Amino acid sequence: MCRFACALRCTLGLVVISTLLLRVFTAVPDTCARSATVSSHGCELTGSAANDDVTLLLTVTEDDMRLARVRLEALLRFQRYDFKERVLVADTHGGAPSRDLHQVLEEIRLAGLVDSWTLVNYSKDYVARVHASAGWWSEHVLNGTAGNLVYFYILDSCRTRFCVHFDLDIVFWSRLSYSWIQVGIGLLRENAQALEVQPPLPGWPPTGVGDTSTDRHTCLSPTFMTARYYLVDADRYRSLLQHAQDDGALLRACGGDRHWEEFVSCLACRVGFSRLDLLDSGSSWVLHFPVDAPPWLLESVLANCVGRGTAVVSSTPYDAAPLAAWLRHPCMRDAFRPPVLGGDSGSGGRSQRRSGASTSGVLRSMSELL
Repeated sequence: MCRFACALRCTLGLVVISTLLLRVFTAVPDTCARSATVSSHGCELTGSAANDDVTLLLTVTEDDMRLARVRLEALLRFQRYDFKERVLVADTHGGAPSRDLHQVLEEIRLAGLVDSWTLVNYSKDYVARVHASAGWWSEHVLNGTAGNLVYFYILDSCRTRFCVHFDLDIVFWSRLSYSWIQVGIGLLRENAQALEVQPPLPGWPPTGVGDTSTDRHTCLSPTFMTARYYLVDADRYRSLLQHAQDDGALLRACGGDRHWEEFVSCLACRVGFSRLDLLDSGSSWVLHFPVDAPPWLLESVLANCVGRGTAVVSSTPYDAAPLAAWLRHPCMRDAFRPPVLGGDSGSGGRSQRRSGASTSGVLRSMSELL
């Protein structure tokens, strides 16, 4: 037992050291996100990427603050776009942020990861305005325990035509020199009835098969306009809401105490707006990855697996597998080796290097304890 405990402590130490080294070698400087020049880390912007003003909005809650910086750094690393503005939107359900959350938000801003942070507007005037535009029966600012007003506020506060949003429990990867946002904006310009673009899911459909995008998910579910992540044409979104205000029957059909994504999905389906899904999962992918773990452990998984293009998926294609499955995956063997420069180059992240039975055995023991 003592021998295992010592081995475990050593193993955890190696993971921490490797993660710190990996941050040194792969950290994204602020200039990378704010310029259109080529860098050694592959954050270059190509074509017309710098010509379209895009706002990046990311949501955070009190529950997210312990992992907020780790998650935010990982999300930003692979966006490959020169955003006009990067805003962290804190949903405190109308209260003041706690001292700890305020400190985290300020640290993130001062580190240059975002340009600003803001609180969701829970004022009586704003809630009344959303109440009217969404046809709420009550003050439906929450949908059960899930946020609802926050998703209206995100796009109401976006000051550019194109807006990108991620919840903070999302993980993302893209290959070197590829911008899913640039591709998505091109599709929105080409398709006048497209409202939003979704990044691909990992490995589905297989890379190189069929078209680069599809609208086949349009109207397939009551929430096909998902709230967790998207690139949206905000002008078309506002015109959609105005359409509901001008058409009482439409508002009655789609309004009520519904979540934002159900309300917008209903409007879009009836008016004729579509959702476009990118299909090239060999160039980028997205996963919902809610997990409660020590920051150093999540950072190690994001660096060694997600950061190298490896996804460990659950039975549903949009959800990540539990953390234990990631820890047992071969991608975590890299946690015990020096970082490899250029590891996000799109090789798939499936390293063939072996680190020995003792390392994998300790990892299995760690995953069984989680």
